[in-house]
Amino acid sequence: MPYVYIGRKNGFIGKTLWEILGNLKDFGKGRMVVRSKHERIYKEPCYYRIVHAQPLMDEKNLYGRVLVEEVFRGRKNPELKDLTAITYKNDFKLVPKHEEHKLINVAPVELPETVVPSEIEPPPLLKMLCAQRRAARGEDTENISMEMIIRETTFTSRVRRAKSGEQPTIPINLNPSKLNPSSRLYQGIQDTNPQS
Repeated sequence: MPYVYIGRKNGFIGKTLWEILGNLKDFGKGRMVVRSKHERIYKEPCYYRIVHAQPLMDEKNLYGRVLVEEVFRGRKNPELKDLTAITYKNDFKLVPKHEEHKLINVAPVELPETVVPSEIEPPPLLKMLCAQRRAARGEDTENISMEMIIRETTFTSRVRRAKSGEQPTIPINLNPSKLNPSSRLYQGIQDTNPQS
């Protein structure tokens, strides 16, 4: 009787990190690994260089602490990254030593700077609550806005708030009535009660 798989497929192609590191001298210290997911999604080079690896010695050899230098989309992360949470994913590939220079010598692509609004309109329920509080205090209830806060990460390094009078490159709107949902979300949906 054939196996019937239920659920969505994961997009992982490769081996778990400890399948690779367990077969290398000194647990692969100094070697480079890539995630196949990053190879498929991004044109820029994404790789990890192993700095320290310590296996947990579990039964299936899936877990352990791994510290790496991360290069994501051609930009090096200044801090070491801990891959402990994702070592079990079978999505890693070892980069052969003679091919490492192909990833290292790629010139980084300068990504354009993204300017977001400095203030945005709050979602409807939050706007209603703020209006009620302002009305209780006797303040203006019409012009309610939230300050845009950008959390600093390696992914948001090219994102900044618009200065006064500057036009944002990406408009942000949290009001559901003003959203334009993608048409592909509604593909294949048939109206069961057509109004004629």
